[in-house]
Amino acid sequence: MYKKPYKGHTFLFTLGDLLETKGYSQREIAELIGYNHITIHKIANAKLENLPISAALKLYVELNCTLDDIMKLVQVKEPSSTE
Repeated sequence: MYKKPYKGHTFLFTLGDLLETKGYSQREIAELIGYNHITIHKIANAKLENLPISAALKLYVELNCTLDDIMKLVQVKEPSSTE
């Protein structure tokens, strides 16, 4: 899950699950789209602050998927304030 929520929303990254479903390792898809496997690992584990649009496009085409297949917008519970 992306660590910096905005107005109670964040991203849940699901690339790892998608790769498993499609039968790819992180290294295989990295080679296929011309990215370092460490970058793919960071995308899959929500460690990358900014997803390059070029990486997203290449992932969509190679995996025949949509943005929702790679990451989902989710609401996060706001910490309650104590008075």
